[in-house]
Amino acid sequence: MTAAFTSDEDPGNPDDCSDGYVNVGQGGYDHTYGYNAIGNLTSVDGANWTYGAGSAGPHALTSAPGASFSYDNTGRQVSRTINTVTTTIGWTPTGMTDTLTTGSDVTTYLYTADGEQVARQDPDTTITLRVADLWETDGTTTKQYLSFAGVPVAVDVETTGTERTWLISDLLGSNSVLHNTTSGNVRVWYDPWGVERAATGTPATPYGYTGQHTEPTGLIDYNARQYDPTYKTFTAADPIIPNPNNPQTLNRYAYVNNNPTTYTDPTGHVAEHGGGSGCHAWIRCAHQSPSGTRWKYHGTHGSTRPLGVQPYYGPTVHDLLDPLGMVPVVGEPFDLLSAVIYAFEKDWVNAGLSSVAIIPIFGWSANLARYGDDAADIIKGGTRGLGMLENASTAAFRAADNVDDFSVAAKHQPWAGGNYSKFDWGLDQQAVIREALTSDSASFLPNYIGAALSEDSFRVVVDLGRTIGTRGETAIRIVLGTDGRIWTAFPVKS
Repeated sequence: MTAAFTSDEDPGNPDDCSDGYVNVGQGGYDHTYGYNAIGNLTSVDGANWTYGAGSAGPHALTSAPGASFSYDNTGRQVSRTINTVTTTIGWTPTGMTDTLTTGSDVTTYLYTADGEQVARQDPDTTITLRVADLWETDGTTTKQYLSFAGVPVAVDVETTGTERTWLISDLLGSNSVLHNTTSGNVRVWYDPWGVERAATGTPATPYGYTGQHTEPTGLIDYNARQYDPTYKTFTAADPIIPNPNNPQTLNRYAYVNNNPTTYTDPTGHVAEHGGGSGCHAWIRCAHQSPSGTRWKYHGTHGSTRPLGVQPYYGPTVHDLLDPLGMVPVVGEPFDLLSAVIYAFEKDWVNAGLSSVAIIPIFGWSANLARYGDDAADIIKGGTRGLGMLENASTAAFRAADNVDDFSVAAKHQPWAGGNYSKFDWGLDQQAVIREALTSDSASFLPNYIGAALSEDSFRVVVDLGRTIGTRGETAIRIVLGTDGRIWTAFPVKS
């Protein structure tokens, strides 16, 4: 990403950000970024950032305006001085952050054998206990998280009583709207790299940018490592090079290959598609509308994709209706209802896909017609959706030819912790993925990112008839872009 700014949208052309920076919305900003040949962020708003001084490696940030950093021989940051205040960092033998000491203030961490943080003692001696992203308490306030498909969607905060707050995330997974039925909404705005730039109140949870846990120190816990959003770098080099064929991954300190509006890094090891973007090129400009409800970025090909906080139409309605619509015969009414709701939301692509599911039952075509002019748009959207799915087969074979360029995410490796599905030990993962992509029994399905249909990616699901996962899974799900690039792959139940 080379530039990011808030912009005054042209009402007649909401995808145009050529009018440049305007201080609108919450915490307006205007930033430019420069890089050197090896992927280091060497210039921010014209100020120079330097790397590799002293014993630090070539990708380790050693100075920025008002700040300096030093490292040990393993590439771990051991001290940082920001605005003349120095913090030293201690490390566990397994490479996790152990202590952060600023003067007499010490923050101490405790982890499981798998590296999952279970406790933190703050300088005021308060101890906070955590159980993954399910539960945490500091002895006074207890927070219990409710999850759907592995993603926290609500938090129950208990002090003298219990209040529930719903977590509404953007397409990068950042909890940008927190809805409390008693006190109302809290809105949070982030810059592209994760710095909180404005908020309408105090969020009920420390899980903020990309859904990760923000520490009181300002660093963000990305499980394997901690990330500094101000200086846009991890505090330690990644012990894994996830894709040696991609030179950007050789920069083991960079956050998501310096593409923060396209990727996220839930494990701290490897960049994964986290937003509604399919553009893998550098981003020329990013802006947010004055209402603060929509991010957009323009890729190098002039394409525009929605990111950030989207208008919330209640995606849980579709999450319920869409699976019910898959049930043979009885599913058609649910597809119809889902199509109508999508039409009211002016989401013609999703409306079209829902309508396609019922068109073979011709009696439902008459029901669609009674929705007047919207029905034509729904059918048009459905035709578009079918065209998208037809392209999946071509993309799958292209992906099969390039499968050696793909590395399975660390969280899906057999040695990883957490509750993610994992490939079985000793499995040739690339061979399994290639077999699935060229299988005659492959099912090509639309891919949803949040509640939004992705126009530039698909899901491929294949039951291979043998165990490929550590929990006995026999099927595999692969998400790939229309350009033939694999986004992710992991075992699933058949």
